[in-house]
Amino acid sequence: MQSFRVRGIVPDDSSFFSDTAIAWPMAKELPPIMNLDFGDPSGLTAEQQRQCKQALQAYFDVPEHRRRLGFDEKLPIIVPSFHPIFRIQEDGSLRTEMVVVAIQNREALFDAAQPALGSFPVRGGVTLLIGKPSLVEIRRQVAQGKYIPHGKIRYVIGKHLHGSIGHEREERQRRHYERMGLIEGSDPDRFQIDFALTHGGF
Repeated sequence: MQSFRVRGIVPDDSSFFSDTAIAWPMAKELPPIMNLDFGDPSGLTAEQQRQCKQALQAYFDVPEHRRRLGFDEKLPIIVPSFHPIFRIQEDGSLRTEMVVVAIQNREALFDAAQPALGSFPVRGGVTLLIGKPSLVEIRRQVAQGKYIPHGKIRYVIGKHLHGSIGHEREERQRRHYERMGLIEGSDPDRFQIDFALTHGGF
């Protein structure tokens, strides 16, 4: 953290620069994602991938879930990436989680006064960290005859498209595209995400 601070890389919305101040807050009282298959350390099979995507999309299709996660309710949600991660905890037990990226896209004009300049894609969404129930929880629920595979959302890291934050991100992306000379041209592939676009204005 000291190295980041020396180089001027500091969080926008934090009054302090301690580990507790800059940590993402834990998600609270979000409904679990049902029928989510975490696979095993060998990875997800093609069928498990299909089931995961289906379970995630079904969750995001519920209007109440979309609102609570901060999505724009008028735009479709795409799930381009999800993968399980496995970590050994201090007590030697295995923690299983899944990292999920869910995004939305909308088009914004480069200049409202000159529509002929065209538009550019504005991307936003959330990264979710979803935890698998512990073995103790699973055994308890199985004994009660209530167990259904599911995941609990632990963290929600949002980059939203609407509101003041969304407007600020749109302006930042517009300036970045202008600096890179991407206003002119008609090739839609010029806006594909690459290293420069990822780290230059987003």
